[in-house]
Amino acid sequence: QVAHLYRHSLRVLLSWAVDRDIFNEAATELRARFDAQRGVSASAASRLLK
Repeated sequence: QVAHLYRHSLRVLLSWAVDRDIFNEAATELRARFDAQRGVSASAASRLLK
């Protein structure tokens, strides 16, 4: 579910990014936000997804 959300987020990001450099920078920030939540428990992850 998290991988699907991440891929969908990248697709949305690509749809509004005017330049590839802008996309790469925003994608790096997005990945950092996902990585920051990597170690959370399953119950906390479901709360974060809502």
